[in-house]
Amino acid sequence: MPTVLNIVAVVLSPLFGLIFYVDISNHYERGSIFALFVAVYIINIIILVIGTLRMCRKFLYPIKSKIIALSLFTVAGTCIQLLVPSVYTSWHCVTLSLFLYYILLSEFDGSFDTLTNLYNRAAFENAVKKLKGRKMFCIVVMDIDDFKKLNDTFGHDYGDIVLKRVAEIIQNSFDNECTCYRIGGDEFCIVCRDAKRKTVEKQLKCLTDNLTRERANDRRLPTVAYGYSFFQSGKNSDFLKQLKEADDQMYRFKQLRKNNSLPTDIQPGDQ
Repeated sequence: MPTVLNIVAVVLSPLFGLIFYVDISNHYERGSIFALFVAVYIINIIILVIGTLRMCRKFLYPIKSKIIALSLFTVAGTCIQLLVPSVYTSWHCVTLSLFLYYILLSEFDGSFDTLTNLYNRAAFENAVKKLKGRKMFCIVVMDIDDFKKLNDTFGHDYGDIVLKRVAEIIQNSFDNECTCYRIGGDEFCIVCRDAKRKTVEKQLKCLTDNLTRERANDRRLPTVAYGYSFFQSGKNSDFLKQLKEADDQMYRFKQLRKNNSLPTDIQPGDQ
């Protein structure tokens, strides 16, 4: 409703000078109810910010500080014209803010894998840079067992279906302290912030149980192998070392399974 009222006021402004008017000398001035435009403008910005934050919170995307700073800049720039009518800042702020908002959403959109809707490799590499200085975190790496054989047997279309289903199971098995990435063809990585070993292992058990239930309905669905590594406070953070530890554990686990030394539902930590 406020937006509709603002549209009506703008349409009538050339006749009645409500939001703006232009005199016979082609001089622009704000109208008698210019404050209506500012009020509606701020209301719509608040709605936009809330919607954006909800969307990004759903995907655990860190945009809060950027979107709030952009909003404050927009509102402040618009209010300048309320205080100093001769300074035409409103539309300049609108144009610049829309451009910056587009850049933010483009960055957000470019952080996701188009097939699985998990974060992609580029987002993973950006996240790694932000892990420096954290007191505790956990890296989980996993891939799909015999994925090439599955593609060769059932076709790449079914392979894509498997990637989507496995990605969904991964996403649903970890809490909001963990961010899930697809970093390669059938390779996934989960970064758990401030993670405790007991909590991570519980979530990995949840992953195993969820996958087992799915495989009961479709035996073609493959198993996954995973490994994990913890960084504890007080040590020098070496992400590549943590990643290699997790990767080595995953491949030991995968090899034991291929040699039929482990049942399909055992966890790496039980080795």
